[in-house]
Amino acid sequence: MNKKLLKSIVCIASSIGVASSIPFATTSCGSSSDVLPKNVLPYEVYEYDENNVLQGFKEGVDLSKYDGICNTMQIPAKVTSVKESAFITAQLKTKIPSFITKLTFAEGSNCSSIGTRAFYMCGSLTSVNLPSSLISVDSAVFDGCTKLQFVDFFNCTKLEVLSSSSFRSCPLKSIDLSFTKIKSIRNGCFGTCALTSVILPNTLETIGDLAFNGNRQLTSIDLSNCVNLSFINQSAFVNDTALTSIKLPGQKLSTIGKNAFQNCSNLSSITWNAWQGNLSLDQTAFSTVKSTGNVTITNLVDGHSSTELLTTLKQNGGLPDGWTAA
Repeated sequence: MNKKLLKSIVCIASSIGVASSIPFATTSCGSSSDVLPKNVLPYEVYEYDENNVLQGFKEGVDLSKYDGICNTMQIPAKVTSVKESAFITAQLKTKIPSFITKLTFAEGSNCSSIGTRAFYMCGSLTSVNLPSSLISVDSAVFDGCTKLQFVDFFNCTKLEVLSSSSFRSCPLKSIDLSFTKIKSIRNGCFGTCALTSVILPNTLETIGDLAFNGNRQLTSIDLSNCVNLSFINQSAFVNDTALTSIKLPGQKLSTIGKNAFQNCSNLSSITWNAWQGNLSLDQTAFSTVKSTGNVTITNLVDGHSSTELLTTLKQNGGLPDGWTAA
């Protein structure tokens, strides 16, 4: 049969629902060369430059016709990066329609970076699956995505950078970064989220200012696996009022900054693995935590004791007098 005639028949059939047995569908009558699930926006809505940097939606594209048909943005495999502010207006309003709830990346993705504020204030996104090609997430990429509850980092074995405010104010319940190569979680990255569970990688060296502040449902934080962690910067966990216990890593952690755990009003247990006595503390690092609690050292090194650590935390870090050495 003439190919042009066959294509016309398929398009007509699709428009009246006859072609429901065909394993793919687009409202553009198959003009895309990519086979996409029915719920995914067709790739024709996107604009790319000569280097396959995703610029955003094509000017003048009518996205409303996909309402009730699509709920997912899938970034095409050819995209090398997502441009800064790709999906927001000059007035910092999202261009992503409210019926889009999921963001995914196509199999074989070549996307290595997501630019600053690319998906900023997208209030409809509930889940994001990031690709194995990703190396960096720039500042405020998902900042203000107030319905974003799940981000899948499982495949992100190349991910090195989470920049400032990347996921600030998202209602994320848990994050698992153990598969990544992240060295720094920068300022405000997961601030004022709804985290209850955090797993961090052993490559981590720095936790930035306000990185996890205001996570009022986080009851414990285990950093004992973060053997390369040297700095917990100011206000990193400030106002995490449900936090009851923290486990800190050993030999390299040398600095805990101003207000790092301030107003963690239920904190009653600090466990430190292999502390060597090399610690710079701001005097407010542990101020306004619970009035009584325990300090423990595991894997003693060079004779340093829990009592010695307790004295250091009291005299230099603002830990209340009612705490004892376990």
